[in-house]
Amino acid sequence: MRSLNESTIPLTIAEEAADWWLELQNSDNQSLTQQRISSWRQQSSVHDEAWQKIAAFDMMLNDINAPQRRPISQHVLSQPSPGPRRQLLKSLFGIAVIGSTPWFIGSPVTHQQNKTLATKVGEHRSWTLANGVEVYLNTDTIIEIDETNTLMTLVLKQGEVAIITHAEQHPQQQLKVTTAIGDITPIGTHFVVRQYPELIQVTLFEGQVTVTEKHSLRSWTLQENQAMTLTASGEMSMFKANTQTLAWQTGMLIVSDMPLNSFVSELSRYHHAFIRYEPQIANLRVSGSYPTDDLAAVMNAVSRALNLNYTKRFGVWFHLSEKK
Repeated sequence: MRSLNESTIPLTIAEEAADWWLELQNSDNQSLTQQRISSWRQQSSVHDEAWQKIAAFDMMLNDINAPQRRPISQHVLSQPSPGPRRQLLKSLFGIAVIGSTPWFIGSPVTHQQNKTLATKVGEHRSWTLANGVEVYLNTDTIIEIDETNTLMTLVLKQGEVAIITHAEQHPQQQLKVTTAIGDITPIGTHFVVRQYPELIQVTLFEGQVTVTEKHSLRSWTLQENQAMTLTASGEMSMFKANTQTLAWQTGMLIVSDMPLNSFVSELSRYHHAFIRYEPQIANLRVSGSYPTDDLAAVMNAVSRALNLNYTKRFGVWFHLSEKK
């Protein structure tokens, strides 16, 4: 008999399993929903296997959701807009059903005054710091930790980091995230900071953060589900937070109506590869959920969706062009 880890489950059944899980989370009649799920599982051994994977993954999330931890799914489920929330969770649970799940395994970081944490291109990793702060590093990211008894400073040198703080664990030690452009001070919160060449973006999902510009010391306070960008020249823009910002933590890139040139730029962050396209197709719009670790599959999917030609050479050179 095949083990759960060896099986291959069709995408349609995986998505159905994810739909049933979502319905169960929001059901007012758990007993009736469980009966309907049981009937669905009895359709075939593959249906039953898909649900077992969902259940196993749900148990893992519950373990991560111990009082001192909070998983991504908790924040996604709390979002008011069902569209992006459902899309992200279906992607997350679809990954759990179809194959191995690119979830984070937290690595503890013991007390140390100075330490550097880093990820390679295409790598995602997480650490739990000595004070209980959880840091999740996206591809090609570097942070330096400078710690005293009263202050822990995380210096974002490059890349993108998601942070979950637990002020109640170490109330005597404050946390600050510093970048070349500004500093971020959180209060019991879950947020993401991304360093671009000429700006930073801060996205807040829970709690409150204060962003302070480096030179002028101007500051702005973000509330839950708010985001902002701050440029090196001091220009600030505030907008609604998007749960798709968290998708990289599940190994996915989720986009909606994104120009092809921007999509290629985002995808390139995860690969040592050259992705080229003809100038006339740069503004074609891309939507969907794409795995960050399978560039060939993404190129195939995008070329089919946009009716483009796609060529691959030497394993690292990809080209998109109009069909003649």
